Amino acid sequence: MALYPIDRDPGPWLQFVKRTDVKSLSLNEQKSQFLKEQLQFQDFLSKQSIMQRQYQDYISNQVNGGGEDITNGVESITFSTAPLNTIAGFTNNVFFKFIEPVSIDLSGGIPTVALINSQDGAGATTPIVYTLSPGLTSGPVVGFTYTQAAAAGNNGAVAASVVPLADIVPGATTVTDPTVTEAGVAVTHTALAKTTGWTTSGAGTGAVFTVVTATADDQTNVAGALTSVTATTLGTGFIPGETITFVDGALGAGMLKTTRNVLAITTGAAKTAMGGQTGPFEITPASAITGGTQQTGTGVSFLLEGNVAGNLTVAVVNDTGKDYVTANVITITELELTNAGFTGAVGVLTITLGADDVTTSTGASIIIAAAQLTADTLTTAGSGISENGGIIFDAGTDPADQLNLDYSALAAVTITATPA
Repeated sequence: MALYPIDRDPGPWLQFVKRTDVKSLSLNEQKSQFLKEQLQFQDFLSKQSIMQRQYQDYISNQVNGGGEDITNGVESITFSTAPLNTIAGFTNNVFFKFIEPVSIDLSGGIPTVALINSQDGAGATTPIVYTLSPGLTSGPVVGFTYTQAAAAGNNGAVAASVVPLADIVPGATTVTDPTVTEAGVAVTHTALAKTTGWTTSGAGTGAVFTVVTATADDQTNVAGALTSVTATTLGTGFIPGETITFVDGALGAGMLKTTRNVLAITTGAAKTAMGGQTGPFEITPASAITGGTQQTGTGVSFLLEGNVAGNLTVAVVNDTGKDYVTANVITITELELTNAGFTGAVGVLTITLGADDVTTSTGASIIIAAAQLTADTLTTAGSGISENGGIIFDAGTDPADQLNLDYSALAAVTITATPA
């Protein structure tokens, strides 16, 4: 914007003072007016220079950046509907639609577009490079294609093989409960790693699981339900239909068999001096375990019955406990017998475990469903079209008049792989 109302050159001083509108002014007024018009004229010249530079930039953009019509650019991006089947293999297309028709010169090379791979599904590669396909290109639409070969191990450049950090029991195709579990409403088994905690029918690896089992009625030998299987460390390389089997003992070891009659392995003075009460009474022994290779067993309880003559007639396992081993000796004290209801009992009972009295969890497994696996996602965010020696330009213009291939202002478009 001009600083003063006029933008003419005041000229030389001697000529200036002879002007009709100036010669009647005092000397000081003439000097002031002369200075103002000089400043105004310099301002006018500066403004003209800026406008000329802007116009030159506009012409340069037409030639080097925007083509004949600098408004032409990427208007939208869409993927083909074909799924990214990471096991069977796939061909996928992505289409860039320009505002106006474009032409392509492939004599120097084939343009490509590099899409960022999230690698959430353990895909091996990012970015994933799609190559321009002339058969998919017409008018304002430029199509790029990418083909991935079959990968039976679900371990290609784009993959969908990750067991997520979530419970995979819901949605599993098959869940097989263990044949034996610890007694209790819910028992949690942690840090179950491959080989020591679980095996697999496939190549899955890396996952560390926490498993919860809900045990059935203590008076039965029915297995507890496998209620949750949650990875605490991501696993990779899994495929739909892969069976994860928890190794024997992973979901509880050293349990006494429920409803097991242990009368024959029970000894001690109290066996014939129970006090005359019949029961049944439940007793959870608190004395230290002796015998065997380790003495870590805890939690077992027994249901005991006697007769009026003071003889022990029934002794069965109620709560299974855990971590017992063959040859462990479990002691029930006289005080425990008395407190349980066998008043007048004299002496102790000892139960010495044989190999057939102790059991371990077996048979628990889960078959992974496709929907439970986390997959890679491809996105246009952060990627770009590379002419790669080729030329994409406005139709009907000189190839040198290239258009703007940037599409960063558009919302990112994504597509997620499928483990199939």
